[in-house]
Amino acid sequence: MSVSQMEFRSKLEKWASWGLPVTKVSWLILLALQILSCFLIMAINANFFSVQYISTGNNSSTVITTNGESLTPLTSHDRGSAIAVMIIFGLIQVAVMVFATIVLYYEIMIGMLPPMSLISMYLGVILLYAHLYMTSFIIDLNSFSLAPGGEFSYNIFAIWMAFLYLSSTIITTVGLGDILPVFWFAKFISVAEMITGVVYTACIFAIGVDHFRLQAHGGKRSAPKVKFGIALFFRAIRTKFPQFDKGRRFVIRWVFPLSFTLQLFLMLMLYAIDSHVFEKASASNGAVILVMILEILQFVIIVFMTLSLVRQINTSFVSPGFLFQSYLSTCTLFAGIYLAVYIAAGHRSFHFNRDDSPTDSIGIAETVGECVWMSIVMMTTTGFGDVYPIHPIARLLVIVQMLCSVFYSVVILGLGMAHVMGALSTIRDEKKKLAAQQQQRTSQPQVSPVARDTSLQLTSN
Repeated sequence: MSVSQMEFRSKLEKWASWGLPVTKVSWLILLALQILSCFLIMAINANFFSVQYISTGNNSSTVITTNGESLTPLTSHDRGSAIAVMIIFGLIQVAVMVFATIVLYYEIMIGMLPPMSLISMYLGVILLYAHLYMTSFIIDLNSFSLAPGGEFSYNIFAIWMAFLYLSSTIITTVGLGDILPVFWFAKFISVAEMITGVVYTACIFAIGVDHFRLQAHGGKRSAPKVKFGIALFFRAIRTKFPQFDKGRRFVIRWVFPLSFTLQLFLMLMLYAIDSHVFEKASASNGAVILVMILEILQFVIIVFMTLSLVRQINTSFVSPGFLFQSYLSTCTLFAGIYLAVYIAAGHRSFHFNRDDSPTDSIGIAETVGECVWMSIVMMTTTGFGDVYPIHPIARLLVIVQMLCSVFYSVVILGLGMAHVMGALSTIRDEKKKLAAQQQQRTSQPQVSPVARDTSLQLTSN
């Protein structure tokens, strides 16, 4: 390497080390800016907080207040001020993402790309396009069309959550079709996000495969030593109490049966408290909230356990069987969470594509079946569009599951590719070794039998 190249690499390392914190927190910066922009719009006109947009089925929206009176949420002056706020904050977010992208490029150039930087950038892209969708909506209230029965928002933060949900469905290729861009600017943003999503998904998958390949072959990207935090606490417990480590191994081996059994127990507990709880349009019950909290806690434990083991991919715990069980557990957990949300919020939470009236009650089997169906459709990024979330909390949960589906796809496919590439590399090495041995045998000089006998006689004499 020449002196100029070494100086150039030194500058790249300096730039990357200086800008690395920005890439790791870029999505948090965008999140703070978008929340601030929502508060500024509320300060411009408080009426924007109290309107709802309900689809009329003809690519237009009817603006009504909570008491049913017609109301325009923003005057021309107020709307101009809101558009100016969205554009200014949008330019700031674009500048942050451009800078983070440049730093990300430098990190790739010097080979020091941390996975968290790419994940943070992925989340930042989702937030940035959500802001652009909301800007298009403020410019023209008819920028988007809703599916029949779809409720757009209750307040400005619910509107923001709807566009964050739309951005997540587009970048993860779920595409439920409950919110459709109609305005040309909204369509242009959607196309840009589709292309961006393909690029980022390919980059995340490539880096994941490289990480798993190095881990499987004892490469340099081994799991970092833990010096503090929750992991150190659990490591100390496993060292002091060997029974805890045995229990951990048992949970890792049977994670899906244990998770499914616990969810079944929680559902039976709800049914024992109120046998009609699954058939009610809405039920405000402390037991439902408790079940939802336990489901979310169980989901967090499984995800963090999977992340912890994936960082040590060369251990015996991380097998395709464990990842498949973790994948199924996540599907069933989200189905249970969706069911709890549906019981608590009723028909305001999800839209089910049924022929009957949405006010009619449905049976237990159909309710559970719709929630399981929706969870699997989201997890596999199929996106049929017959079931979709309406309530902001339901949309937030769907966003989390879509991001989990991307993570599991990268982990499972990346691990599989790492094993396949390792097996093919081993086969190629064996073939090269055999070919070298065969070439060595053929290249040795052949000794005739007469010369061999003469040599033996001379040796004996």
